[in-house]
Amino acid sequence: MNEVQVLAESEQAAFISDLVKSYPASMAKPRVAGFSARSGSSIINLDDIQAVVDGPNVIGMFDGMSRRNKRIALNTYRFAEIMATNKYPAKHQIEQRFQFLISVLTAMKWTKVVQVSKAYEKKTQSLTMANVAVDIISGVVKGVAGGIGIPSLVADTLGSLKQDEKALNLFNRSVEKDQGRRFGVASCAQDKEGSVNMAVAAVNYSKEPGKDGGVLFVEWKSSEVDVYQDTAYLVIHEEDYPGTRETTVNAYLDELDERAFQAILASK
Repeated sequence: MNEVQVLAESEQAAFISDLVKSYPASMAKPRVAGFSARSGSSIINLDDIQAVVDGPNVIGMFDGMSRRNKRIALNTYRFAEIMATNKYPAKHQIEQRFQFLISVLTAMKWTKVVQVSKAYEKKTQSLTMANVAVDIISGVVKGVAGGIGIPSLVADTLGSLKQDEKALNLFNRSVEKDQGRRFGVASCAQDKEGSVNMAVAAVNYSKEPGKDGGVLFVEWKSSEVDVYQDTAYLVIHEEDYPGTRETTVNAYLDELDERAFQAILASK
């Protein structure tokens, strides 16, 4: 089930506006943390940031991406993932959730190049979800122009997460609250023409997290866990992203991030 409904331009704008009305930022759960300290007016320092934890999702960005392209990639993915989770929150709705995520991204002018949904083919007697994520992303970008280096970015991003106790704890808590059976990965790179290439994956698995809440780095026997993958490869250029939609999405996430920051201050 890889068909994503293509909406007309006016329908896309209305679609994004209706989502904001249906799931207002005032009701959403604050859940973002960069792998770096807060700087300036945003909870995320776009000048220095290379990776972000957003709930049960990890977003990585290549060195060399412009500040604007980082913001476009990060905010469109976060917005789409939040809306998809609100629309289809149940465990049995994994495919519908991913399809909706792609629908929201395409409504913000991402072009879908490849999409794959299938059971993950286990190749070793043991596995970690971090290695599974790298393998899944490698598969979806294989042979696609602009995808070179993205699998290594995933590996580096997850490796950095393992070393950042605060961000890793947030990720583990988010997975646990989400009933511990799925997480998302997005990795972005900017090509010579200034377009952003993004691989996204939703990894769904049959086994509960480790006793410490860990998911990514726990080693499991392949025979004891089933994995289902939803993956896609998309491209966007900043000139194609409509200004009104960008303003709507950024305002939504700015409100959400400010609530997160205020919650951090209140807890100190």
